[in-house]
This record gives sequence, structure tokens and C-alpha cells, in this order.
Amino acid sequence: QRRLEAEERQRRAERRKPLQKEIAALERELERLSAEKSRLDALLAGEDIYKDANKGQLTVSLKQQAEVRSRLEDVEGAWLEKQAELEQLG
Repeated sequence: QRRLEAEERQRRAERRKPLQKEIAALERELERLSAEKSRLDALLAGEDIYKDANKGQLTVSLKQQAEVRSRLEDVEGAWLEKQAELEQLG
């Protein structure tokens, strides 16, 4: 009985390991994207970016901000899915 329980725990751990790696990678990506979003938010909160001389940088920064927000939502969704899978494995 104990051996069977130990084998089952081992099988669960083996199934969990790839998910844990994926979750760790997603968490690193979330950190990177959050830092980039914060940087862009701070840049766009300043007055200088809205001066005529910085119109090009403003356009690029707004586009980057939208891309980062979209990617952040995607990665957060993937992270939530993987966490749910991990919880189902027990």
C-alpha cells in the first residue's frame, strides 16, 4: 500500500514538473512585461513626451504601450490556465 502511494506521488510530481517550469517562465515574462509597462506609463505620464519635438517618440511609445498591455493580458491568461492545470493535478 505504501509503495503504491509513493509511486502515485512520484507520478504526480513528474506530471507537475513541466507545468511548474512553464509557470516559472510565464512569471519571468510577467515581471519583464510589468517593468516595461511601468517604464512606458512613467514616460507617458510626463509632460515632455507631449511636446511637438517628441511627437515621433510619443507615437512609438503609445504603440509599444498598447503592445505590452496586450501581451501582458495574454501571458496572464496563460499563467492562470497553467495554475489551474497544476491545481487539478493536486
